[in-house]
Amino acid sequence: MAYSGLDFDSYRSYYGRDPLSLVVKIPDLKVGGADTAIHLSEAAQDILLVPSEVLKASNWFKAGLSERWASSAITDSSTSTIAEGIRYSYGLKRDTDDDGYSLFRSQAPDPDPIPASDEFWIIADTRQTRADFYRSAASPSYGTIPAYADAKPIVFLEDHRKHAIRDHRIMLALLLGVDVDLEVKDWMEWATCLANVVAYAQYYDLLPRLAPSIKQLFYRQPGIWEDIASSSEFYLALGDILRSEAIFGDALRHFLGNPERLGGFAQAALDFYSFETQLVIHKKSLELGFLNQEIEDALRQLTFQDRYFAFLDTRYDPQKSERDKAIFLARAILAEYLNIQFTTKRGSYHRVMTHNVTHNVYQSILVHAKHDLSARLFRTQTPQQLTSIFHLGRDRNSGASPQRIIREELKRLLDRAAQVISSRTLDEDAPRAARFSSGRYLTNLDMRKDEHPWAREVQRDQSVEEED
Repeated sequence: MAYSGLDFDSYRSYYGRDPLSLVVKIPDLKVGGADTAIHLSEAAQDILLVPSEVLKASNWFKAGLSERWASSAITDSSTSTIAEGIRYSYGLKRDTDDDGYSLFRSQAPDPDPIPASDEFWIIADTRQTRADFYRSAASPSYGTIPAYADAKPIVFLEDHRKHAIRDHRIMLALLLGVDVDLEVKDWMEWATCLANVVAYAQYYDLLPRLAPSIKQLFYRQPGIWEDIASSSEFYLALGDILRSEAIFGDALRHFLGNPERLGGFAQAALDFYSFETQLVIHKKSLELGFLNQEIEDALRQLTFQDRYFAFLDTRYDPQKSERDKAIFLARAILAEYLNIQFTTKRGSYHRVMTHNVTHNVYQSILVHAKHDLSARLFRTQTPQQLTSIFHLGRDRNSGASPQRIIREELKRLLDRAAQVISSRTLDEDAPRAARFSSGRYLTNLDMRKDEHPWAREVQRDQSVEEED
């Protein structure tokens, strides 16, 4: 038994990933009249027959299929027995330097690697791993997409090639317009699979053609919006590459809105993104700071306060009616609560610390208002204590006790405070982000089309088309 103390199946599931955890349903990709054979492996089911005219949508394939090459004939004899009229072939091979698989013209595919169950006895002690294509040095997306949250690596060579075969099959099916059905059993495997498909589409210069189809694979899964909440750094990059306003917008809301992520990996993830994306992140981060201050000012106005002066209705006036006195004291309670939360506990003006404090204040107000827990937030005995201290009597008009007036006013103030927060943070135009943040942090980050990282590139392309 290996040093790990685990058997083969346990080792694979504990340290790595099994490509079979994602069920891919694709019809047989053998198009009638095809002239190009793509050998993903030596197995018959992994030989795809594709028209070269479809592949020529990519400049990468167009160059390889050009008659300028001295010879485009196949070098492996197996293809001629599969279909007539085959003129070109590609084989899926591994680049040992960059540790990534890609297609090579007129070459046979790599032979089957050592079975994973046999390799287990060789590498179990070393825990050797292989990278997904989107994170390998062979990929155009290398260094531009952060790892999926808590993603496990690929352990065995056999699994590594199975991933490459699967991801190529999905990409080519999308290119042929064939429906792809992905049954999600493991979100990590599903997300990394599609990230690999995106990276392969970039590698083969097919992304402009395939991006709409790839986006539909994301949108088909209702759980994606919840998954974005847990791995916003990963999806922020994918949304940028695919030019998906929905994915990028939701990921940005979670990326900036969750204070627990602001001070950790999210900050390190900035290095992965393009300069344009970093500008958007910093711009929206500043907007978030202004929004925080706007909400704080609105909350203070509920108490006759602003952030520069004390009570605008300056003093407790003994000549006021008993009701006015009770209402004044209720607002003073909220004012004191806000002062403690926003001033005493803030401690630092560092952006992350400040946002973390406001996050907790907003969450507390929203939760207590939703469940009618104003008495718990401001302490149950507070109305009685204030009544005793200030010798308050009953309201002459209604006969209501001062304790009741204070409790009712505190509840009303808490409801209004919750409205102030929710109206500015739970954006109706972003119901997915709002739902999966559950009011825990700000989600209202409006994104105009001209603010997306790809906006200038789109404008430039449109200008070129108009000139042509």
